[in-house]
Amino acid sequence: MKKNTPSDDEIKNYSHKKMTLPLMEHASEEMKELVWKLVKKLASYARVPGAMSDFKKMAVFAEDDAIVDVVLDTLQDMKYPFKNTDFIPDIMGYYYSIALISQSMHRREETIKLFNELVDYAISIKSNSALPLARNMDVLSKEYPDLSDLFEKAKTIYRFDAIDSIKERVPIQVNKLYHDYTNADKIEAEYINVENPEDGKVFVEVDENGYVVRIVEKGKNIYTKIFKHYSYDMINYAIVRDVLLRKHMEEMRINDIADARVVEATRTDLKKLYSDIEISVNNKEFAYILDGHEKFNNT
Repeated sequence: MKKNTPSDDEIKNYSHKKMTLPLMEHASEEMKELVWKLVKKLASYARVPGAMSDFKKMAVFAEDDAIVDVVLDTLQDMKYPFKNTDFIPDIMGYYYSIALISQSMHRREETIKLFNELVDYAISIKSNSALPLARNMDVLSKEYPDLSDLFEKAKTIYRFDAIDSIKERVPIQVNKLYHDYTNADKIEAEYINVENPEDGKVFVEVDENGYVVRIVEKGKNIYTKIFKHYSYDMINYAIVRDVLLRKHMEEMRINDIADARVVEATRTDLKKLYSDIEISVNNKEFAYILDGHEKFNNT
């Protein structure tokens, strides 16, 4: 049977996926056909692996030690794509390759050594783009216990990613309505890990396990809710809503957070930024900021 080895033109057609050339270059002539099948599979994915079912897409390739050799050798020679200057466009292919070698015992010591280096590097630069690396260790440690220690270390990446998510996304939303009204530094200073939060103001404590959203009055917690790190959109919504609420209080010179004029102006803004479904879902979690906040006043 004739081997289905790719031509130079076929490889060029996949060269926009930046894992293609490195993988093919590390494949011997005997391996090019099998590696080509892997390349085409990697090129078909539109997002990085997240659930166990995603990671399991690589299980069949992980059973072939020769494939693992090619992938591991490729990853060992590559730069770490955890910041803008190192970023490779085919981030999906990169993390599926990580998932592949994670599910093989072949050359396991080398794989674990590489993962330690990747995690250490991502932590050292406080990467906000290495979340899939931490998730890889998180999900697969359930079946591969030797990834558990790596995940304990990689958890820090969740914290970096969560903080950067708030700092970047909240100003983007608010500034759609009020150009240059807020920025990342202001959001960090007023809403994230604040030691002495302003009474009645939303603030978020972020650690390796998730978010703790709090409201304090006179030094006492009057609202506390814990969220996992995947609740990015919900947490950002809470802070966007608080920023808008206080903007209107300041402009109207009203010191009552439950004043009908302030609340209505904030709701009008939110409708411009979010769909009715998003507002409905998030309001169930954060009714204290608008609909129910008056019951917390003067606590």
